[in-house]
Amino acid sequence: MSSFRIDASTITPAVHFDECTSRLVLEGDCYPENPVTFFEPIFGALESHLATARPATFVADFRLRYVNSASTVALHRLFSVLDLASEAGARVRITWVHDPEDDVNEELGHDLSSGCRHAEFAQQAAPA
Repeated sequence: MSSFRIDASTITPAVHFDECTSRLVLEGDCYPENPVTFFEPIFGALESHLATARPATFVADFRLRYVNSASTVALHRLFSVLDLASEAGARVRITWVHDPEDDVNEELGHDLSSGCRHAEFAQQAAPA
């Protein structure tokens, strides 16, 4: 699969996956009615790219304002896929950007990264 974009809606984040730069960005609110349907193309593209291109470096940026519990399950899977790529030799950097006053979102970033043993993880407060 090639690079793609999904425009943000009121309930789904914007998604930009760029094969050329090995970069994934999710930005916005994330509470789709069916997270499996929403995330499946992202998993497909990501897993295919990591398996075939075997990039030396991969960057994932998450700038999610709100995430419902069903989407959290999908994000755990996404983090796991990225961590496995790192374990296989890619340098994977994951950045979780959150509102500096949103403790819940900040904690979600910590929770999602807790299973990452190989990928580099950073949290940063979004500029005001």
